[in-house]
Amino acid sequence: MENLQPRQLLLIMLFVLILEDILLRGGNAVEAAIATAFCIGIQDPHSAGLGGGHLMTIYNATTKKCHVVDAREVAPLNSTEDIFFNRKNASKYGYEAVAVPGELHGFWTEYKNFGGNLEWKTLVEPAIQLLEEGSPTSHVLARQLQIHKQQILSNKLLAFTFTNPKTGHLFAAGEQINTRNKLADTLRILANSSNPLEIFYKGEIARSISNE
Repeated sequence: MENLQPRQLLLIMLFVLILEDILLRGGNAVEAAIATAFCIGIQDPHSAGLGGGHLMTIYNATTKKCHVVDAREVAPLNSTEDIFFNRKNASKYGYEAVAVPGELHGFWTEYKNFGGNLEWKTLVEPAIQLLEEGSPTSHVLARQLQIHKQQILSNKLLAFTFTNPKTGHLFAAGEQINTRNKLADTLRILANSSNPLEIFYKGEIARSISNE
């Protein structure tokens, strides 16, 4: 860790503190991983978050068994293997490029089967707090924003989300991102739901995404 920049060290410590807090409250390793992963989705929206998916390997030292949760995103039901044939960039940009996210389904499955020590909302609250207080832009995210600058600025919502209102430019490394109030609202709904999967995949959030 000697070559890491101070901002990078701060981000690492942030996730360590979140993980430690969940454990000190009585949560287990799976619950700590879920809470931390929610926050990583906030910190690294270019590579993680509710719109994507993950894999989690869980080892139970008591039963000596290993469990793997495959929560990767999947292609929509009506997709075909040649849907993007001869259509340059169609698999990268636009609504057809969006897969069905598995992230939340994975978190909920892991929580119901391997967690339960803490309330579900306790695992989501650190991510909500990050959104409310603002999270520092990492060097990696700042670089990705510049790489995809043209696409971001051509989309009204993305431009609003990743433009620093103080400078008028895309967020630079170290600057606080505090423009994601709608995402915070979404997480609050999911945190306080007894069945977040129903809301996200079939309910009001699903309808909102579909309409957009």
